[in-house]
Amino acid sequence: MTHPLSDDPQVVARLKTLQSCLDALAAMPLPDRAADLVAGALAEVQALQERDQSPIDRATFDALLALAGPQVAPDLLRQLAEDLATVAVGLPPALTADDRPAVRAFSHVLMALAGSIGANALYQAAARLNCAAHGSGPLDPSGAEVIAGLAGVRHFIDDASILPLLPESPA
Repeated sequence: MTHPLSDDPQVVARLKTLQSCLDALAAMPLPDRAADLVAGALAEVQALQERDQSPIDRATFDALLALAGPQVAPDLLRQLAEDLATVAVGLPPALTADDRPAVRAFSHVLMALAGSIGANALYQAAARLNCAAHGSGPLDPSGAEVIAGLAGVRHFIDDASILPLLPESPA
């Protein structure tokens, strides 16, 4: 089993230092080959940090965007953001009120959304919540795991830097 890099504070600190050094180098006038190497190294460090911290499996997410195509992908992201916002607004009061039908409905929608975009941890948390809502045992009234996962995924989707990362359609 692999562990996220963020589990080791020394690795996190050294990656931040490396990124700072690469940022400084990238800002300097360098010969083309050196500038290309620095840019490549910086991209690798950033990708490594993103993979370690991202609530989304980028391969699954990118495959979905590629399937949607460059014309549809922005609309897909907007609809996804709206649907996630609907769950984020409706789920907490449903949990607090122990409104099991509403919790089941919101967690079911969240399972579908999370599964389709590669938000695997959120999918699993939503599935556990859905199972609990089908039972008669107590629900976690805060839904802490689901709410935290939902916030991370919403931040990822709402991040304006995603739109330029939309996969190009094959020529």
